Amino acid sequence: MLRAFLRTEAGSTSVLLGATVLALLWANSPWADTYETFWRTTMGISFGDAHFSLDLRHWVNDGIMTVFFFLIGLEVSYEVRLGQLRDRRLIAVPAVAALGGMLVPAGLYLLLNHGGPGPPGGACRSPPTPPSCWACWPWWGPGAPIRCGRSC
Repeated sequence: MLRAFLRTEAGSTSVLLGATVLALLWANSPWADTYETFWRTTMGISFGDAHFSLDLRHWVNDGIMTVFFFLIGLEVSYEVRLGQLRDRRLIAVPAVAALGGMLVPAGLYLLLNHGGPGPPGGACRSPPTPPSCWACWPWWGPGAPIRCGRSC
């Protein structure tokens, strides 16, 4: 029964949302130092004398997220060629949303830091945004304008 639930969109969404809430609570709790220690845990691969290791944060950001965005690129390519986005008129909504997702955080950063003591530039943390948004897609129901590829 649990296996069947986790195979559904709502089941996998619930796991992602639960993990997100747990991480937010942990990172902002009195035990926040253990959260940082967890992300500094070193993991590596060894072949004979050769050794490659990174902390867990770098494995996720540089490794897993690279694979994730590669798969997203494949999904978008499929949808544009053969899926729901092959009609060019349907590309407008996700394209405007993607552009807004880049410009709004950058604009807020510039607005809030203009002329202040903040650094002259900064990066917006966006990699977790797409998986979180797409994970919530099943909750929007069949009325959602476009489903995110074959996987949802």
